[in-house]
Amino acid sequence: MKKIMIFSIILGMVFAITGIVSAATINVPGNYSTIQAAIDAASPGDTINVAAGTYDESVLIDKSLTLIGIGEKPIITGASVNYIVKVGGTSNVVIDNVEVNGGGSGASDNAFAYGILVSGSDNVEIANSIVTNIWGAGSNGINVEGSSNTNIHHNIISSFHKRGIRYINSNGVFYDNEVIGEKNVDGTTRVQNLVNLWGGSNVEIYNNILYNALTDPEEIPTWSSPGIFVTSYGGSGDSYANIHDNEIYVCDLGIVVGSVYATTDGSSADITNNNLHDLDWAINFEKETVSATIHYNQFSNVNRGVSAEISAGPLPNPPIVDAEYNWWGTVIESEIQALVYEGVDYDPWEDDGILGDNDMCLGTVADNPTSPKGLGTNRWIWDGSDWITELPKGGEGPDFTVTMEDTHGCSCNQILDEMGYGEKTGHKKFGCSKSVLEDFIAGLQPIFVETVEVPSDGSTVTSTNVLGGGVTYLLEASGTYRFANWGAYGIADAEYAYRNDAYKDNPLPVHGWTLGENTYPSVLGLDVLVDGGNVYWGDYNGAHNYVLSYSGNGNPVSFDIYDSHYSDNSGFITVDIYELP
Repeated sequence: MKKIMIFSIILGMVFAITGIVSAATINVPGNYSTIQAAIDAASPGDTINVAAGTYDESVLIDKSLTLIGIGEKPIITGASVNYIVKVGGTSNVVIDNVEVNGGGSGASDNAFAYGILVSGSDNVEIANSIVTNIWGAGSNGINVEGSSNTNIHHNIISSFHKRGIRYINSNGVFYDNEVIGEKNVDGTTRVQNLVNLWGGSNVEIYNNILYNALTDPEEIPTWSSPGIFVTSYGGSGDSYANIHDNEIYVCDLGIVVGSVYATTDGSSADITNNNLHDLDWAINFEKETVSATIHYNQFSNVNRGVSAEISAGPLPNPPIVDAEYNWWGTVIESEIQALVYEGVDYDPWEDDGILGDNDMCLGTVADNPTSPKGLGTNRWIWDGSDWITELPKGGEGPDFTVTMEDTHGCSCNQILDEMGYGEKTGHKKFGCSKSVLEDFIAGLQPIFVETVEVPSDGSTVTSTNVLGGGVTYLLEASGTYRFANWGAYGIADAEYAYRNDAYKDNPLPVHGWTLGENTYPSVLGLDVLVDGGNVYWGDYNGAHNYVLSYSGNGNPVSFDIYDSHYSDNSGFITVDIYELP
């Protein structure tokens, strides 16, 4: 009996201790009517589940916890302080699936300086959320200051007075977000800075879509609006950004490194594999002391590719910049030279003409067989313009031709490297054989997965198949649907709308096809959305056929068509899904 009693006492102590240290789940409004009351009652490590609804309060998180919206995003609207959500002086905080919305639709409609403020905190994650309508003068959608290991991803940030997100003396990662600025600001009382790194910040910025930071063409601006701004200004020390695999468009400036307002600025950036299009200036340096490497990027429809200028004119001693292996929108050297300043090393440049997701081999340059005899008989190389071969003396070789489209932008040497051939192989000496090219091309063919029809009535459709995590797929959208009964007009495809009206942010200069997100101030426009988010399907083509790369995440992929109303819509868009080998 004594042993049993002792065991029972010990067991009770274990349960008691376990009860003290185990994390609890608190429900709002089930357990508490407000989010703040739930936070105040929570212990470190607890999870707060917030049901759908509108919560008219500002929220201060000052302890380790997870705040997650359950189902439809709960909307937090803010109260009398200058922030809607603040994470202050703590660590290990997760904010997931909420909407932070200050209300209103334009400057001065509210006084919030911050949608989400992260201050003096470590290991903070903000994911799958919306931050919008932050209208205080000079406001920030998200502001991260004096914080480390921040992880901000899969969010939509829009409708802010000045900055989408700003880091000050902070570090972390910013990826898979969409930041939408506002077009036609005056450049004096308002500018748009989509992603800002101020003094002493170190951030990896990747896989984001950043657009609409644009000055009204009728205005003479004091400041221009950039997609990404990296500087030592406003903090302590230089900043560094690893900027890769982003799409930046419809901005005054794509990326700015250094600030004319900084006393000293040695900030730097690695700028790799970004799609920079429809910009006035793509990349600009405002200080002679900054640095950057610029590789494997795509520049299209830009007035300047790489510049080093301020309002007073070009910098006298601009930085020397390694900008090799980029696609400049042309293969004509004089046209490339016109896009950059003298200190930019742009040679060699990408010249195979295969762009975006179709280009498997970046930085392609002409093959140069190592054999003293040069190109071998019935061997093929890329000469910088075409695939060429050396015919036998009789003048007839195998019935075989190859193009850069066939090899997805890969030259013979790149193909050999991809297939694991060593430097001493005869293919390196004499060129690629037919069998090598055929084997490589056969291995590139995508595998059909399924077809999804996306209706124009606003409903969401989902693939039958789960798309494997880490596997790359191609989404091929084709066809058109009708969004209005306007005769020849009122038609849209996956990305563009054919209009005869001026119902958009700016009246159409010529009635016709325009980007879906230019259609409504709501920014999503008449687009096919992927997993609920806006994507850029590509430049307009009359066949209405677009191909987009998609990385599987272990879930089905979903599609829907965004419109302001659906009663007059008809038809659907077809999306074919392919798995890349």
